[in-house]
Amino acid sequence: MSHETARTAAQGKSRSWSRRSDRGNGTVAGRRLATKKKALTELLREAPAIDEPIENLDPEAAIANLLTTFQTIGTGIDAPVRMFSLLCDALRIEKGALLLPDFDGVHFAPWALRGLDNTSERRMQIPAAMLRGLCDTKVVEIVETGRLQPWLPFLSFREASMVRRLALLPFCVDNTIVAVIVIVASPYLSLESIAIRLIVAAVREQMLSLILHNQEVRFRARFRHVLGDRSEIVQQIGTELARSEGKVVILAVIDIDPLLNAICGSSPDTDRFRLQQDVLRIIGSMLEDTATAGALSSGRIIIILQPGQPVGPELLVHQLEVGLRDLFHELSQSVSLSPRYRSVTRDVNSINDLLDGI
Repeated sequence: MSHETARTAAQGKSRSWSRRSDRGNGTVAGRRLATKKKALTELLREAPAIDEPIENLDPEAAIANLLTTFQTIGTGIDAPVRMFSLLCDALRIEKGALLLPDFDGVHFAPWALRGLDNTSERRMQIPAAMLRGLCDTKVVEIVETGRLQPWLPFLSFREASMVRRLALLPFCVDNTIVAVIVIVASPYLSLESIAIRLIVAAVREQMLSLILHNQEVRFRARFRHVLGDRSEIVQQIGTELARSEGKVVILAVIDIDPLLNAICGSSPDTDRFRLQQDVLRIIGSMLEDTATAGALSSGRIIIILQPGQPVGPELLVHQLEVGLRDLFHELSQSVSLSPRYRSVTRDVNSINDLLDGI
């Protein structure tokens, strides 16, 4: 397609969007589109050649769809992931990721991915310092070939070799970055950012609101100490036994696999590993000072109750089930953690053997 032909096609499409948005100015989508017309016209005047026809891409329909479907997302802690999935569908994103602050406070990591391979998932630990400058971006940061190099190490060699352009959608509060959406492959990237800027500008406010849903829960959980491996669990049980003054220490092992399966089933773009870490730390935060939570194995969490607590293990687990249901309230089923309980005393022969038998 020639440069002039591409420009004519794009401008014709713009006039079509304008006529339709004029007719729809009584709707929320119409009013928002009308405010973008002048900016879109200016962008089109500067439009370079487009590599592929754009007849099958309809930014106005994408905006209207997103403004409607975003309203169907509840206030659960998984709202950002659900928002990302709807954005991928509307923008036909073939490869992308939703990055949120990791629990180490140093990196941003993928809480949701679409189309990226396992190596890219593992590598996509982007230093927060590298992302801070994105808060100066008004809508979308398009990273072209000449500026791609710093971003390629976060992708597998195979994925990186196919990248010609990236789109970064930063979300900031008080000049602090809280999330970034990375778009690696989408037909909208072929429009030299004209349409993607229009779409994101129209729905950005709703996207940020969804990202911030229950953010304080994740923020509190980020600073909650949890036990990351078996050796830490054994050590913590030993510590509780040593200060138990002869009382029993009660352990509760809960199964979160059904919960993880239900969440991933309703939001297929969810990163399961990050989700499991989320649930572990949220449980640890819910327990406050009554118990300590640890990852016993994949899909299983152990809760070590401190001796002398007024709340029994059965009631404590029930409270966790209710709390998790409130946080993931869009699930179609109730949360059951299938708890198993063990009492431990100082004369236990082997804590490791005890854990093997639970």
